Amino acid sequence: MYDGIWFITIGIIYVVFGLPLFFKKIKPNKVFGLRTQDLRNNPELWYKRNKIAGKYLIVFGVISVVINTILMIFLENLSSEKKQLIATIVIIFPVVISIIISMIVTKKEL
Repeated sequence: MYDGIWFITIGIIYVVFGLPLFFKKIKPNKVFGLRTQDLRNNPELWYKRNKIAGKYLIVFGVISVVINTILMIFLENLSSEKKQLIATIVIIFPVVISIIISMIVTKKEL
């Protein structure tokens, strides 16, 4: 069953997690942010790559909140399965895209 509140909450969490990465408030570590061996050895690259990932998490988090709000309020007649599928794609897409884009942008620096 589709529960829009949970999907909206996940979008908000993306924004909350993306903000400190975007503003370079998180030092290189083994827990939070994009973590690879090359990033741990290069703090400048770590901040750059995580800033990019943070930006996309913020953008897609906001988009996720908007889309799931629309699904919840305006598309009541859409089947629960379709809402669930759309919401799941909207939640997974940001993480994958933010990682891919940040890696492509900084790949030339490795």
